Amino acid sequence: MSDTGLSVWELMAVDPAVPMDPAALRLVIRDQRRWSRTYVYPWLRVGSRVLVTLIVCGKRACPVRFAAHGVMDRLCLWFLRRFVSQDAVSLLVRHFIVETNLLGPMLLCRRIVGRLRAERKPGDIVFISSDATQHKRPSLATYLSTKAGLEAFAQTLALESEGVGVRSSVVRVGPTLTGFADDWDLTIFEELMPRWQRFGIQRHWNVMQPDDVARAVVTVVTAPAHMWVPIVEVQPNPPVEPATCSRPVPPGRRPRP
Repeated sequence: MSDTGLSVWELMAVDPAVPMDPAALRLVIRDQRRWSRTYVYPWLRVGSRVLVTLIVCGKRACPVRFAAHGVMDRLCLWFLRRFVSQDAVSLLVRHFIVETNLLGPMLLCRRIVGRLRAERKPGDIVFISSDATQHKRPSLATYLSTKAGLEAFAQTLALESEGVGVRSSVVRVGPTLTGFADDWDLTIFEELMPRWQRFGIQRHWNVMQPDDVARAVVTVVTAPAHMWVPIVEVQPNPPVEPATCSRPVPPGRRPRP
């Protein structure tokens, strides 16, 4: 409690100098004030770390390597839906998107690029971005912002790596068939598609396969040493419509092939 009678969270909420989105800040404040944050979270934090340590040790001691990412995802969703507030889930999703799309690649590059420069070895770093950076979509503000930041980081890294043999490239991917949205409710797509098509996006339903994205990456990294491919955008080709006759055909006559 400060001299003004306000808590530190209330001061953060009214301080214009706090570099944080107001909506996200309100979620953080509500989350920090929950009783479970004070009395339950410390114990769960210790228990989760012990459990993760036991699982890692068990996997390393097991002679057979195994992974159950699908089971892990389903357990996470089950737990979030039953034991986590909606405010905390919103913050978790924002944090996950920012770390996965932006902070993770940046931290990984700090390890890789520094070693390549020190050893004077050539190399290629390819960042997977999204066509949403160029073709904006409603309801994807956080995702779009992180991908735009990733492209800016890749371009800056390319400038900083000139003359050392390290090429930084971006593969900008359009609609691709993956398991990313398998757990989404179909009503989400039913709401999004008309909105996106109104902005001239998602004009057809063709999608690419993951192999198509891999081919684009291979094209970038196999370019000759004297070449640099900054950005490649790959999109699914629209379906080929059957040919139609442009003028009426008189009765008794066949249209020419």
